[in-house]
Amino acid sequence: MKFYEKEQPEFAKVQGGESRLYRENMRLSVSRPSWSNDEGIHMEKTVSVDLAANKGNQELIELLLNAIDLLKAE
Repeated sequence: MKFYEKEQPEFAKVQGGESRLYRENMRLSVSRPSWSNDEGIHMEKTVSVDLAANKGNQELIELLLNAIDLLKAE
């Protein structure tokens, strides 16, 4: 079973895509917007970062903190 089938993620809709945080499985994913038709909901291309494998990675921490600063900027 894949990590995204095991838990309900925290979700944020962003301009041009979607972001999901899987706390239990320690994954952060970004994808193009999902879409639906008669067959159900379909996920688009997705990229995920394994947070457990990158624990303590100062480069990633700085990058994410810089991104947060940009989001908070007025």
